Amino acid sequence: MRMEWSYSFTIIERAFGANAKVNSDSGTLDQDNPATALHPDGSIWAVWEQTTGGSDTDIYIAELAPGGSAFGPSRLIYDSQRNQSHPVIAIDSAGRLYVAWHDSDTEAPNVSDILLSSFDGSTWTHDASGVMPHQINVDPADPETVAVPSHPTMGVDSNNRVSVAWEEVRNGDSNIWVRSLEGGVLGDATRITNDPAAQTDPALAVDPSDGTIYVVWNDLRNAGTEGVDVFGAASTGNWQNELLVTGLGSQSSPAVVAGSVHLLWVGVDVDNFSQIFYDSDPDDIVLFDGDSIIDVDETNIVVSDPTIAASATKRFAAWTDHRNVDNNSDTDIFYAESGSPFGSNNKINEASGTSAQSKPVIGVDAQGNPYVIWVDERNGNKDIYFVGATSLGDPLPTTVAVDPNGTTSVSVDARANLQVEIPVLPDGINANEITISDVNNAPPLPASAGNAIGLKYKFEPSGLRFDPPATIRIPVEEQTIHNSFRVLRYDPGANGGLDPDHPWTDDGILNPAIRKPDGSGGYYLEVQVTRFSIFGGLGRTLGGGGGGGGGGGGWCALVPFGGGKPMEFFLPIGVCIVIGLALRARDMRRRRKKSN
Repeated sequence: MRMEWSYSFTIIERAFGANAKVNSDSGTLDQDNPATALHPDGSIWAVWEQTTGGSDTDIYIAELAPGGSAFGPSRLIYDSQRNQSHPVIAIDSAGRLYVAWHDSDTEAPNVSDILLSSFDGSTWTHDASGVMPHQINVDPADPETVAVPSHPTMGVDSNNRVSVAWEEVRNGDSNIWVRSLEGGVLGDATRITNDPAAQTDPALAVDPSDGTIYVVWNDLRNAGTEGVDVFGAASTGNWQNELLVTGLGSQSSPAVVAGSVHLLWVGVDVDNFSQIFYDSDPDDIVLFDGDSIIDVDETNIVVSDPTIAASATKRFAAWTDHRNVDNNSDTDIFYAESGSPFGSNNKINEASGTSAQSKPVIGVDAQGNPYVIWVDERNGNKDIYFVGATSLGDPLPTTVAVDPNGTTSVSVDARANLQVEIPVLPDGINANEITISDVNNAPPLPASAGNAIGLKYKFEPSGLRFDPPATIRIPVEEQTIHNSFRVLRYDPGANGGLDPDHPWTDDGILNPAIRKPDGSGGYYLEVQVTRFSIFGGLGRTLGGGGGGGGGGGGWCALVPFGGGKPMEFFLPIGVCIVIGLALRARDMRRRRKKSN
């Protein structure tokens, strides 16, 4: 009997920024199994395991500072002769970091522990001995009993109680255990499953409002009739095991967030047709039915590694997707977010040939926007990569002025040469309604068309049209080696018919950017536009001194490019272009020669 799958999704698209490498090493070491958490100050932290040579692995951590564009240097958490792998991370309301991992003996893999260390901002703390991190698992009383813990998962509640769940095999019997650390003191370790069949791969979530701990896992107790099922238990229910997801095929790889209980899992029918399912319950752990969040119906699709996060109003999901695999290993990271219940599936890793992307973990930033971290093999080894959703900053303070000719200018107060000049205001528009704002995690510019050199500001009202054209001026903020520049515009309202991988256009841009010297405020770009939109800049170095002058020949031509997709709240907006100053000295020398 073939299982019937139901589909329920709506069109919700969100733009994402450029992919960024997280680990700072420049060699060929492999990184794997990332995890992430958000700090109360708005910084994003990532942990992962790194192979240091041979079979030895260690745990590294890095921080993306609030408003930063790149992760800081990778730092080793704990150094020993044993292997450290499969890290997880949680951060409490005081900003203390907690990292737990699987710690195993390199010579005897059956000798292992779950260890936990915390970071107070200056040092990684250990247990009362001051020598080792906290050991979370409890050694068996019988020395003849072989216990092998693995696969930790962790969460923290509003009272800063940290809870860890893990899988542990004792004499061949695999069960799920839980233990909490509160005020630096470990509570009792509790085995929450007792069935002789295997219980594996737990996922843990803590309800931030009341501290209830939820744990879900793969369970084989019904494998003889129904395959793998998903079970769960809650701390408020005395860890009563509940069947959550069942069916004729296998249901596995659960991911969970709490508040309301939101559950994501992989369902595979008897024909090995896999989907990712989502369901939720506002009050408790119950039997879930679920709707598929996969928006293609193909009998050979394979999905894995589901991960889920939630803001106050939305749920965000990511997973490893094989839909683009064709006799190679080109798996990708796909994303969807809740609508009714989930929206369209979008690939968020940039095109990278036939290299594999896998093992995503998803988080929510301080503004409630999603970000994803994953394992990426585009460089020939395994690295950790990050991408954040494009989001819009608050409008910057501006000043409105009208010159004697009736031209209206709107200028940002604290940033020289960031402004728009409008010869004729459109009907019904007041100059005070025009705003300029920063854009965070702007969509990537096309590497195939040149070097991306910036994408930063928005101008609103979105889609506002001008006749005659308005002039946007944007300060040059970075030095580059380029001597020719290109301007592209992204407008989902106008470009809906374009290839979704190439949604950029030159429509509505009458003159390319013009570099102009300014004695007080440095260099800036100037471009004439017929509407507000997202503007992107590309730089290229041409032989023969080809410059980026106003509308001449050569590289100032404009063409479409690929990158992001519009998101529901990301309306057509204008964004800056950042270009270089490498020729500034040369220009000054030429002017001096002319003056002589």
